[in-house]
Amino acid sequence: MTPKNTHSDQYESGLYSSRPILKQLDRTLLARLSTAETLYHQAFHLASLSGGAKLKLQQAESMFVQLNQVQRDLALAQGAKAITGALSEKAASDLMKRLEKAISTGGVEKSLI
Repeated sequence: MTPKNTHSDQYESGLYSSRPILKQLDRTLLARLSTAETLYHQAFHLASLSGGAKLKLQQAESMFVQLNQVQRDLALAQGAKAITGALSEKAASDLMKRLEKAISTGGVEKSLI
């Protein structure tokens, strides 16, 4: 059975019906990641305009590493097995922990604000 989108937030099969909390975590992390990426690029641009005085290279590298880790975690959550609900219970539990950690730490969002 292939997933059928009946409404913008409802699915008849797969992960989003069998594990709705993962869907919520995925969407929350996606929104925060988008904000963090925007803040990172704006901060980096402003620093380059001011000669780098406001954003040290080391800080920028640290933020970039954090962004990459969150991007990887989100990519796992949006993988084929995760979307179709074919993950084992252990894999789904691990994925949920990764997403919760990425959301709760705030990652780059906190370090930029």
